[in-house]
Amino acid sequence: MALLNKCLNENPKGKIIGKDISVGVFQVGDHQITLQRTTYHVGFLRKPVWLENIS
Repeated sequence: MALLNKCLNENPKGKIIGKDISVGVFQVGDHQITLQRTTYHVGFLRKPVWLENIS
């Protein structure tokens, strides 16, 4: 979340260009577990310098 906030708030500011939501339902014994994962795709007009150092 910290990286997403940095991408959206620091210069050059990025924009969310897509969002993928994956949902999984698993049965563990007598319990049913639901997991959700959200992936945000962020686009920039030009690539930020600080993004070069992030793996």
